[in-house]
Amino acid sequence: MNGLLSKLEQELKKRNYSKKTIKSYLHSVKNYLEFSKTKGINKKSVDEYIVKFLENKNPSTVAKDVFAIKFFFEKVLGEKLKIQTIKRNKTLPEILTFEEIKKLIEIPRT
Repeated sequence: MNGLLSKLEQELKKRNYSKKTIKSYLHSVKNYLEFSKTKGINKKSVDEYIVKFLENKNPSTVAKDVFAIKFFFEKVLGEKLKIQTIKRNKTLPEILTFEEIKKLIEIPRT
C-alpha cells in the first residue's frame, strides 16, 4: 500500500499539484485502499466505497474522493475508471426577512 501511495505522490508532484491537493488526494486514496483491503482494488470496490460513504458524508466530499481515486487508477494503476458524477446537494441561500434588513439598516455605525 505504501508503494502505491508513494507512486501517487510522485505523479502528483510531477504534475505540480499544490501541497494541499497532494495531501488531500493521498488521504482520500489511503482511505479507499484501507476499505478495499479485503475486496480488492477494482471498480466494484470503488462503487461500494462510494455507496458506503454517501450514507454519512456530504456528496461534495465523496466527489472529491472520487476525483482522487480516478486519478490514482488512471495515472498509477494505468486503468481507465468510468464512474458517474455524484450529484451534489443543492442548497438555497438564506434570505433575510424584511425586519432583519430593517434592523441592519438602523444599527448605528461606529
